[in-house]
Amino acid sequence: MNRIETTLFLAFVMLWVALWGMYHFMIFAVNRSLPTAKRIPHFRIYRQRGGLIGSHGFEWKTTTTEYKRLYPSSLINYVAVGCVAAIVVIAIAFVALRVWEYTLGRLP
Repeated sequence: MNRIETTLFLAFVMLWVALWGMYHFMIFAVNRSLPTAKRIPHFRIYRQRGGLIGSHGFEWKTTTTEYKRLYPSSLINYVAVGCVAAIVVIAIAFVALRVWEYTLGRLP
């Protein structure tokens, strides 16, 4: 890994950890106002309703909808979406860098 790839990877990890933390913070905030039966699980593996296979985006959509309803002036949801966009840009940049290095003959 060269310096640019290392920088991209570290930026990806930092944004992913920040996004993971914000998501769980939103779940904590939403779960405080929900009854016990309707609480959102923190991890998909513990999900009781619907099983493990199915609507994978269910928790994120429910979390963001409820969080916006409870805290309309909070910026955390928008920062989380910005982190997702930055992660996508980093992934595209990493792939573009790999293709560029391959076309120059630097990769086998």
